[in-house]
Amino acid sequence: MKGNRIIFHVVCIAMMLLPLFLNEARAEALATPDENKTVEVFVDPYSGELVVNNSVSDNYAVRVFDLTGKEVLKAPSIPETPIRRFDISALRKGIYLVNVQSATSQQAVTVKIMLK
Repeated sequence: MKGNRIIFHVVCIAMMLLPLFLNEARAEALATPDENKTVEVFVDPYSGELVVNNSVSDNYAVRVFDLTGKEVLKAPSIPETPIRRFDISALRKGIYLVNVQSATSQQAVTVKIMLK
């Protein structure tokens, strides 16, 4: 009987401390917002074009890959063009990865898009 009480007390203490650890983990996960996001990538539903909007005036290159890793579109760096549009009508329906690489700072952003 005494052994059961000890186990019960240990379990109760563990149950009381568990939310403290969970809250700490959640706070750390939420405390890291992506403030460096300066590139917006989307498919224009009206024209069907891929639109890359770079809010920083920087040279950047755009590459599009299918899920097998094959490069299906490559656009070299164009100086200080904040919004670029690409004709992707030749691409099949599916999921693609769009990589936007800065020419000067070597920062890159990769975004997943779906063509319907």
